[in-house]
Parts: sequence; C-alpha cells; structure tokens
Amino acid sequence: MANELNLSISAEIGGLQKGLDKAGKELTKFEGKVKNLAKVGDQMQSIGKSMTIGISLPLIGLGAAAVKSFGDIQALKFGLEAVLGSASAANAEFKKLKVVSQLPGWGWRRP
Repeated sequence: MANELNLSISAEIGGLQKGLDKAGKELTKFEGKVKNLAKVGDQMQSIGKSMTIGISLPLIGLGAAAVKSFGDIQALKFGLEAVLGSASAANAEFKKLKVVSQLPGWGWRRP
C-alpha cells in the first residue's frame, strides 16, 4: 500500500471548550429572559381580559340601557300622541311630565 498517506492532527481545544461552555451559559440566561417575557405577556393578557370584563362590558350595558330608555320615552311620546290626538298636545303634556319628574322624591336630577 504505497499509495496511502497517514496523517495525524492534534489541537488544543481547551479554549474552544471554554467558549462553548460560555455560549451555553449565555443561551441558558437568554432562555430565562424569554420565559420571563412570556410571563409578562400572560400577565398583560390577563389584565386585558379583566379590563374587558370590568370596563367594556359595563359600558356596553350602559349603552343598552340608554337605548332602552330612549325607546321607552319614544313609546311614551307616541302613546301621548295617540291618546291626545296631536303631536303638539303630546309635546305640551310631555313637558309637564318632565317638570313633575324633577320634583323631589322622584329621584331625578335636573340636567
């Protein structure tokens, strides 16, 4: 086997090993930071849900109550028109009702 070449290579890999160990430690630190960031994200999501329940839903309920109140007042106006026979008479009666509703004991406040 005269065509064979045997070669032996040796190297000092202590520095490489230290560098790889340091890189591994830094990756572990980075992983911890990413996990903390994920926890913060989860907390923010929880806060968002709480705000939806505590703020948005009550505002929606308030809006629905306002729409219902408006509908009730409109129904009252139309009922007065039907009973009194004219829109002007109904408006006059409605103004009287507004004055009475603001009297003490009814729980209404003047705007």
